[in-house]
Amino acid sequence: MLFLLITISSFAQSVVNTESNRLDTLENGIQGNIELGLNFVQNINNVFQTQNSSLFQWNKNKHSLMSFNALNLTVFNDSKVLNDGVQYLRYSYHFKEYFDIETFGQAQYNEIIKIRGRYLMGLGGRLHIFDPSKDSVKLHLSVHYMREYEEETTSRINRHHRLNNVLAFGWPINDKIGVNMIAYYQPDIQNFKDFRFSSEAGVEIKILKRLTFKYSMTWFYDENPPEGINRIFYNIRNTLLFEI
Repeated sequence: MLFLLITISSFAQSVVNTESNRLDTLENGIQGNIELGLNFVQNINNVFQTQNSSLFQWNKNKHSLMSFNALNLTVFNDSKVLNDGVQYLRYSYHFKEYFDIETFGQAQYNEIIKIRGRYLMGLGGRLHIFDPSKDSVKLHLSVHYMREYEEETTSRINRHHRLNNVLAFGWPINDKIGVNMIAYYQPDIQNFKDFRFSSEAGVEIKILKRLTFKYSMTWFYDENPPEGINRIFYNIRNTLLFEI
């Protein structure tokens, strides 16, 4: 099942916002969605972009397995082609009604911000401050240890032990409109001055039973990016989402 994704963007993402893609459903079975997008911007440069992603989550009693994949293509002036993509897999065990134990792995590359490959392995927990199974305000706090290996396109190698701290808030105003806010803070355990921070705020408006319009704004800061890459990026997205 496919839908159109319309994007206005000047953001080369480094922190992958998997939290916004998480499905807070505890029902057994498989749920998910698929996104296909196309964008063309003409200014000083002619920029052509495609966005493709898929999300699937399987639940069985206290076990949950989530898979997220994305592949994007950006073409500048019909010649310079840049790719970025990510594969993410997470297993969650619902230890208590209010607490999950989680482990995850991620592989990412992003030529736009000079990342040839970034590979993560993480382990930690997620606290449900408000009950996620109820149609009400949701507040979650996640803390993970994360081992990171990164190779830049300059052939520079970075290895880090990081904390992955995530605060997620969701408020379903009614059965048609909901808002959410998410913040990531990822410091290097051995050097807290080396950190990444990302935040996202958005609103979702249900158009049809399975069709939702999403508007979101994202801000990202990296204290130690690859040489020649800005520390700060931002992103504005308008999305039509079709649920499976």
